[in-house]
Amino acid sequence: AMATMQPLEVRAGKMKFSDGMLRPDDRRGLLRLFVSPDDQLTHLTWTSRVNNVTEDDRILFPGDAEFSYIEAARANISNKRVYALKFTGSTERLYFWMQEPDGTKDTAFTESANAKIAPEAPAAMDTSDSAVAGVDVAQMDQSQLLSMLTNAGGAAPATPGAAAAPAPAAPAATPAVATLPAGLAGVNTA
Repeated sequence: AMATMQPLEVRAGKMKFSDGMLRPDDRRGLLRLFVSPDDQLTHLTWTSRVNNVTEDDRILFPGDAEFSYIEAARANISNKRVYALKFTGSTERLYFWMQEPDGTKDTAFTESANAKIAPEAPAAMDTSDSAVAGVDVAQMDQSQLLSMLTNAGGAAPATPGAAAAPAPAAPAATPAVATLPAGLAGVNTA
């Protein structure tokens, strides 16, 4: 499903943290989140809209990072629309200032981007398929199969149809924010 992801784009400039302050790079830019046809991975790029050169290209895996509004920017007279891409398990952050004339696109981009890079919900096991989680079970011996099923938290089903029973529990792992109406999850940047 990830390979068919529509690219997300928003006009945004970069910001650098120096001398204890966030300083804007004045150039016009384009922030894109897309699945590359070359490697089938999710990329976040920043491209200059002046010379069309892509300066930043980061590969993001599910759960790697999250976009968020910088609350401290709300009091800034010159630019209240500052966002950070915060990397999980690290202090690294990339900062951007939104350049869209319509500020409502900020929240829409942030919500959509976070939905794309959110941790993936664990998929329910389907043993009727010969390849479970990308592993060819036909090539495994009995102890490997038992180990895989034990580590997945399930027991070997008596019949192929029995594997479908735990499936209704899977949607509970989906982040609740994905089900909120668009207007409730975002920050009002007006």
